[in-house]
Amino acid sequence: MIFFAIPFYKNVGFLEDTLKSLLNQTSEDWNAVVLDDSIDNGEAAQAKKLIENLNDSRIKYQKNIQNIGMGNNWNQGLELGRKHSKAIATTILHADDRLLPEYVASMLGALDHSPNTTAFFCETVVIDENGKRLFSFADYYKTFLLPKKKNGVITLNGIEGIAPLIPGNFIFCPTLCYRNSRLERLFDANLKMVIDFEYTLDLLIHGHQLKGLYSKPLFEYRRHSSSTTNLMNQNLERFKEEKFLYFQIAKKLDAKGCYKLAKKARQMKIVKRNLLFQITSSFLRCRFSLANRYLQYYLSL
Repeated sequence: MIFFAIPFYKNVGFLEDTLKSLLNQTSEDWNAVVLDDSIDNGEAAQAKKLIENLNDSRIKYQKNIQNIGMGNNWNQGLELGRKHSKAIATTILHADDRLLPEYVASMLGALDHSPNTTAFFCETVVIDENGKRLFSFADYYKTFLLPKKKNGVITLNGIEGIAPLIPGNFIFCPTLCYRNSRLERLFDANLKMVIDFEYTLDLLIHGHQLKGLYSKPLFEYRRHSSSTTNLMNQNLERFKEEKFLYFQIAKKLDAKGCYKLAKKARQMKIVKRNLLFQITSSFLRCRFSLANRYLQYYLSL
């Protein structure tokens, strides 16, 4: 069984899409809990009512007494998954994304076939706020970073598995399905934008194996104007966290004697490319103040 922890903060419409994608799975071997961390009582009431109306015993609702923040809410989800009596794995499913029908069946098959693999991710389709497929240059670029596949599977082994991720994180974090028995730590709740990437890199640096299922898309990742990613781009928090993470992983790689890989991490090429893209796109949209903000930070790196 796969346990889905669904951290929720706002937008019941997206949450409904997410839950319906769960109900449309070809495998019924799953349980889910919506972890409501919203600060709007009206939003919380709507979320609770939605789940009651779905009337499916596999989907539970849990409201935090007070807002605990994204990282702590994710950790709450991991803990619930590890304590679940029947679940062998946990997915932190974002409340604005959608599963494609064979996600659960494919992940369960992979978990059974590869008992020594700690986590699995998958090929993903990007959608917009209306649920329509969306072209994203950044996501298109990442397809060129993918390692070679064997029978539709990408394998990342330990420290060697970090190398293809340094030029850019091609793993869509909410697709990750973690084997409960192999998790030794929680997410770093001090992080927001790179919380998942830090966790992935830490697993690899400690010798874990990750596999990506790329025979066909199993997930739909939503990009929209009110997303955390978009907001953290504009206030530069994303880029500051990425800089922190790349220097942190470089130190860990130095300690392991991986000096060449550590040097590549410190170069932060993907961070600089992302900033250049934001500068250009902001300028073309006549958002000159925002373009200048990105430019000043780029020059400081």
